[in-house]
Amino acid sequence: REDRARSPLGPAERRVEPLELLVDEARYLFHGGAGRQPPAAAAAVAAQLASEDDPYGNEPARHPALKVLKQKPFNAEAPLSILTSYITPEALWYCRHHHPVPDIDPESFRLELGVNRSQADEDESGPSAEDERTLQISLDDLKTKYKKVDVTATMQCGGNRRNELNAVGKTQGLKWEFGAISTATWTGVPLRDVLRTQLDVRDAEEAEAKSIYHVQLYGADEPFDSSIPIHKAMDPRGDVILAYEVNGKPIGREHGGPLRAIVPGYIGTRNIKWLTRVVLAREEAFSTWQRGVPYKMYNSSVKSFDTPEADPRRAASVQELPVQSADRKS
Repeated sequence: REDRARSPLGPAERRVEPLELLVDEARYLFHGGAGRQPPAAAAAVAAQLASEDDPYGNEPARHPALKVLKQKPFNAEAPLSILTSYITPEALWYCRHHHPVPDIDPESFRLELGVNRSQADEDESGPSAEDERTLQISLDDLKTKYKKVDVTATMQCGGNRRNELNAVGKTQGLKWEFGAISTATWTGVPLRDVLRTQLDVRDAEEAEAKSIYHVQLYGADEPFDSSIPIHKAMDPRGDVILAYEVNGKPIGREHGGPLRAIVPGYIGTRNIKWLTRVVLAREEAFSTWQRGVPYKMYNSSVKSFDTPEADPRRAASVQELPVQSADRKS
C-alpha cells in the first residue's frame, strides 16, 4: 500500500485487482518504481509467469497505469485522465491480445507472400488448394527497397465502450470503457507497392480479373488471421501500410513488432500484429476473427445468435468502423 501511494500516478489511478495488481506491482518495482524488491507475494506471481510451462511466461514489461481487463491473454486500456496528447505514447496504447505475445528476431524475420485463388472447402474452414505461388522478403529489403511513408491513424477495438452498452442491453465480451482506442504515426511501406513488385498485381481491377478479391493477413500468434478487400489494399488513398516503426521508433513486441499491418479506418482486428504472411486470395480469411459471429455486422433487432438471422454466412464481415470520441474530464 505504501509503495502504491508513492506511485507518480497516485493511488486513484491504480486499479486494485488481485493477481493482476501483484503482477503489475512486481514489474513496476523491479523497473525502478519504488527502489526495492517487490513483496513476496508479488515475486511469487512474477516467478509463476516466468515458468517455462507457462505460455505467457515471456510477456513484455507493461506500463503500471494500464487498466487490466484480462491478464492472460493480456487486455488493457489506459485511463482517460493520463491521455493528454493527440498522439498516444506506445506504452499507453490499448492492448487487445488473443494469445501470448510472440518474440520475433528482426534479423531472421521473413515476410511470406503468396497467391491462392482456390475456393473454400466444403465446410468453409479453409481453401480447397495450397497456395499456387509463394516467396519471401526480409525486413531489411522492405526498409531499403521501398518508399518509406508515414501514416497517422486512429485505431479502435470493436468492443470500445462496451461497458456503456451494457447499461442499454447485455453484451458479450470484455467490458471496455473509453480506452480501447489509440492514435499513432506509423512508418512503413505501402502494401500496394509490395504487391505490385512481388506478386505482379498492378491494381484492384487487374486483381479481380484474376479472381483475386481479398488480401489475407496472418500473424505469428497462430491461429490468427484476417483479411481486407483488394480495393482497400490497392487504393492509393487507402493508406494501407506494412509498418515497422511507431512514433519514430521500431515497433515493440507488445504492439506487433517487427512488422504489422496498418489499415486506417478499419476495425482493429484487421490491423494484424506480428505480420508473417500476406496472401492474395479469392476468399476472405477463414478464421473466427473474420467469419465468426463476433466480427459480423447485424441489425440491432438481432438479439439471439440462435436464429436464422444470426447465421454468420448471411452477414457481412466488419471492416470500416466509425471512430468514437469521448470527453476527457480533468
